[in-house]
Amino acid sequence: MRKTVIYWLAAICFWMACSFSAGADVLVEPMDTFYEDHAAECTHVGRAFTANGPDGKVYLYKSPELPEVVATWENGFKASIMFTYEDSRGTLWGVYDDYRGTVGWMPMEYMELIYDSISFQKEFSEEIVEQSGELRAEDLEGTILFWKYPGSEECEALSVDDTEDYLPEYNGVYVDGNGKRWGHIGYYFGRRDTWICIDAPGAEFEQLYPDGAPQIGEQAEENADAETAEPVGQEKESAETTESKQESAGRIVPKPDYGVMALAAGLVILVAGATAVLLVVLRKKRGSGQAGDERG
Repeated sequence: MRKTVIYWLAAICFWMACSFSAGADVLVEPMDTFYEDHAAECTHVGRAFTANGPDGKVYLYKSPELPEVVATWENGFKASIMFTYEDSRGTLWGVYDDYRGTVGWMPMEYMELIYDSISFQKEFSEEIVEQSGELRAEDLEGTILFWKYPGSEECEALSVDDTEDYLPEYNGVYVDGNGKRWGHIGYYFGRRDTWICIDAPGAEFEQLYPDGAPQIGEQAEENADAETAEPVGQEKESAETTESKQESAGRIVPKPDYGVMALAAGLVILVAGATAVLLVVLRKKRGSGQAGDERG
């Protein structure tokens, strides 16, 4: 009996550990009603963009179908777009949620992609060799730096003591202009899509590139010097005022999907009509039954 209980407890602990690990990798979703209703039609993005709208602003709307402004970004504001949704007119909308009360949708036409690891892999796809490997313990000292991409000045440091005896494994190798090898890390303890310098895992940027940053991608240099603007104009505006003001400026503005609304209305009318017919039939049957009982 005691062995059985121990086995069951071990199984439960294993299941909880697996559930926790699986839950840690679940995609973060916006707390938004429109997204919840259209999740199956949305595409995951999870990449950073810079606001670049007409008249120096990008408006965030309640939904791709409601022209109610919930926030305003000045051009240059950087934001992570979680998912995109394409409406019936072919307009692509992105959703943003800072989990501090601001969640909204904006036309992706007014957002510029910030050069990242995915951009780097597309640009240098022919120079990245499919090769698997693992960092060598003897090459590690102090910290490991995880870079956004080779040549980027953005990185995250991890102490070698925190590697938990599991060293980063790479699945692709790129050799830069200085002859240094870089390994692509798909995932490592919460870090996704990063790069490490295989030859010098703990070297700072100045050590890797003593002559300055290499010119990688058209946006790399611009994004390195770009400053993050603060969101302004959090106050809401009426839908009528917003729509008239922005249509006059030629902006892309959310519009209701009248086709879907008509279909929904038609279904409601159809269901109501069918229900009415059924009630009439039931009443007639009930009346016929009562008449038969009286005759009997």
